[in-house]
Amino acid sequence: MVVLNGRTASTFNRGMGNDQRRADDRYLALPPARILRVGSTESIVIVNASHRGLFVRTSGAPPAMTELLKLRIDLPERSIIAHVVVVCVVTNARGRTGVGLRFFAFDGEAQTAWESFVGGLLHSRRTMAA
Repeated sequence: MVVLNGRTASTFNRGMGNDQRRADDRYLALPPARILRVGSTESIVIVNASHRGLFVRTSGAPPAMTELLKLRIDLPERSIIAHVVVVCVVTNARGRTGVGLRFFAFDGEAQTAWESFVGGLLHSRRTMAA
């Protein structure tokens, strides 16, 4: 059973309008990433990614809903810094926590590098399916 914001996932999904569901396809992505905080960093695992955001697993306590975070994502070609907002916190039956993150004020070279990375994932997926 998956618990999302204190409710089971099926209950949570029934209450969601179409505008709150994922807008983009998600792709398996495993580049290293860290949450950057003043005086500390926390390693996280990217589970999947899209053009607008990503889903990550955290090892410590999850960030709060709507919390603004700064991430460093080590893409194959370069590292980027991105600001994200927490849009979803999920805890499964084993107590593992995942967090849905949406990019916030994302533009310039970092956005271009991210979109190229996600575009490469899409291309690889289509090539494998053919």
